[in-house]
Order: sequence, then C-alpha cells, then structure tokens
Amino acid sequence: MVGMEGLSEVLATADHLYGLLPEAFTAARDEQVRTLRRQGSPARAVAVKDLRRPSVAAWLVNALVRHRAEEVEQLLLVGRALREAQDTLDPEQLRGLNGQRQAVLTAMCRRARELAAELGRPVSDPVIAEVEQTLRAALADAGAASAVRSGRLTTALKDAGLGDRDRDREGEHERRRAREQEPERQRVAVPALRRPTGSVTRNANGTGPNGSDGGAGDGDAPDAGRRRAALREATLAVTAAGDAAQTAEGAALAAEQHRDTLLRRARIAQDRLTAAHAQVAELESRLTNARAAASTAAAAWAPLHAEADAATARADAARGLAHSARSMLASARAHLADVERDGATPPAPSTTG
Repeated sequence: MVGMEGLSEVLATADHLYGLLPEAFTAARDEQVRTLRRQGSPARAVAVKDLRRPSVAAWLVNALVRHRAEEVEQLLLVGRALREAQDTLDPEQLRGLNGQRQAVLTAMCRRARELAAELGRPVSDPVIAEVEQTLRAALADAGAASAVRSGRLTTALKDAGLGDRDRDREGEHERRRAREQEPERQRVAVPALRRPTGSVTRNANGTGPNGSDGGAGDGDAPDAGRRRAALREATLAVTAAGDAAQTAEGAALAAEQHRDTLLRRARIAQDRLTAAHAQVAELESRLTNARAAASTAAAAWAPLHAEADAATARADAARGLAHSARSMLASARAHLADVERDGATPPAPSTTG
C-alpha cells in the first residue's frame, strides 16, 4: 500500500507523465516502473503501472491546464457562475448566457489547436470536438471541472449538459412566469460579452439611476434580487472570460503576424544562402579547373626547362668556339700583315714528314 509520502511521489510522477506527448507516455511510464522496482518501491511501481495513457484529446486538455492555466481557470470560473445561476434565471436569460458560453468555448478550442501545433502535435477536427466536449462537461459539472483542473485526464469527458438542465427547467420557468405580475420586458437583459452602452445605466448594485431595480414587484423582491445577483455574477464571469479570450486571440494574431514576418525573413535569408552556396560551388569548380591547368602546365614545363638548359649549354659552347676562332683569325691577320710589310715570301709548306 502506498503511504501519503509515496502517494505524493506517485502524483508527481503522474504530473510529469501526463505532461508528455501521448506517443511518449507508455515508454516513459514503464521506465519509471523499472526505476521504482530497482529502488525497492514495489507499491509505488504498481501505482505508476496503473496509470493509463491519455487519449489525444485528454492530453490536449491537460496541456491547456499546464500551458494556458489562467485561461482554463477563467473558463472554470465561468462554469461555476453558470451553475450557480441555473436555479435563479429564466430560460431567456440562460439562453443568452449559454450563447456567450459557446463563444468562450470556441475561443478556447481555437487556443487548444494552436497549442497542439506549438507542442509539435497538430490535431484533427474530431480531437478538437472531444476537447470542446470535455470543457463543456467541466462547465456543467463541478466534478468534471476538478478532473480537468488536475491536468491528469486519461480520456475525454462526457457533457452532462447545462443545456439539458436548461430544457428540463424551462417548463417550470414558464409556469413561474405566468404567476409573475410584472411583464417580462421589465426583467434585467443579458448583455453581450462586452458591456453594452445602452440608454439605461445601472449602478454596481444592479439598480437603476433612481435606485429602482426595474424588476418585479415588492412581493417577490428577494427572489428577483437573487436572480439579479446570480445574473450579474454569471454575466461578469462570462464577460471576463470573453475579454480574456479576445485578449488571447489578439496576442495570438500578433504572434502569428510576427511569425509570418520571421518566416518571410527566413525565406529571404534562405534564398540568399542558397545563392551564396551556388556561387561558392561555382568558384570551387573554377579553382579546381585552375589547379588542374596549373598541374598540366607544370608537367609540360619540366622537359621544356631541361631542353632550355641544354640549349643554353650548347650556346655557351658555341660562343667559346667562336671566341677561339676570332682569336685565331686575329693572329693570322697580324702575321699576314707582318709578312707583307717585310716583303718576304712565306716559305712553302713542307711536303715531307
């Protein structure tokens, strides 16, 4: 059996597991079970093993509780106000509040879809429908609200239905209206999500500018007062939730616009990077070709250089011979001049050895 300390540890483990993506839940849970068994905590291991993988819709509601806590809490407060107003408002007023409740639910479901995409797990329309069903159940039932608030749902909740209760009570309200002496048009109207700027201004206590409540007569004043108080509380709660939803939608729109701007900049940067890579590739190709040409030229240069060296050597030798020949010619000319000057006949060359 798990004690209080062990229970708190199991709950902490459950909080961690139900914060994971559904696809990662089972492997992470089983790893926790093995760890607890190695640590000698078989009771806690059994308790963790009993944790069930959440459906995708349940995971998304749990994610809303973790990542959009203020908005979820505001929605649950709206549900409490609506439940408390059930027994005091007539069908027309309840229908007005229910319409506003649906607007808040729609906004919350839109936020859920955006959150799923942010967490890397986009969801389909049927999943969003189950999320709406679960949130609607939390609006209608305090137990369902507590289950949602825990952040550890394993499956979508069924909507017990404020609307069903409305229809059950509608006949009773009609009978009560028949007994009332004041006409229906004198009852407090249900405002829209944002307070309207009508011709009649009401004080903070729900009375008109002259202190009158504009409602039923003195005979049923306590009952009318309770209805007005419940209506004001439910209306303010729905108004606050509507304002919060509109603020969140505005922030989401601004974030989407900023995201789109960043994506455009990223695409431009990507195009520039692609062009730079292409230019680098072209330059690298040119460099490779230049290196190949240089290698070919170097290979051709070596024999030509050797041949040039040999030609230089031969030219040097020829210049030496030419120099010797010039020297011999100069000597012969000098000797000839001497002979001509002396008038002597040069001896004939000898024919004997």
